[in-house]
Amino acid sequence: MTGWIITAVILALIAGILLINLSARFSFHDNDPLLRVGALGFWFQVYPQKEKKPKKQRKKKVEKTEQPEEKQPQKQEKPKEKLDFDLIKNMISSGGKGLRVLLRHLNVRFLSLHIVAGNEDAAECALLYGKISAAVYTGLAVAENIVSIRKRDISLRCDFDAKQTRVEAQTQLSIRVIFVLEAACCMLLRFVANTIKNSKYEKQEGVSNE
Repeated sequence: MTGWIITAVILALIAGILLINLSARFSFHDNDPLLRVGALGFWFQVYPQKEKKPKKQRKKKVEKTEQPEEKQPQKQEKPKEKLDFDLIKNMISSGGKGLRVLLRHLNVRFLSLHIVAGNEDAAECALLYGKISAAVYTGLAVAENIVSIRKRDISLRCDFDAKQTRVEAQTQLSIRVIFVLEAACCMLLRFVANTIKNSKYEKQEGVSNE
């Protein structure tokens, strides 16, 4: 009976870990980007990284002694390794399937975007506003076809007295751990399958050439 209880607790713990939401918050205010990631209410700043205080180093007096210079043997330059384009192609094709899994399960909890098109020339400002509006709403339509956006707050306006355009943005993305692992497994299996397929093709080519 005790064994069943321990097994149930372990399975419940694994299920709880797999269902944890991984989140990322991005904000852009006064031309300062800020990126934080977190889970279970704990947040860590990723960008910009906090400056670490330099450690004070004690100065050590080192007595210089004259030593005869020894001729060091010349190092032979190693031949540069060439890029394996088949490997790069395999990695890109394998990553595509995993990326689709991530995008399918990615949730945008909120998206806030406020843009003020500024230019003292009224004609230029109106033209700039039109370009920004077309880019924002086209990009938003494409994004809504790829990911789920729960809340959004979009505002665009012109300011003929402003000398430059102001942008303020904020968003939060979330995805469960289980879907991240699913995407990683898909990428790994696809990579292994493509590698085996390519090796068989190369062997067949080698046999036919002989």
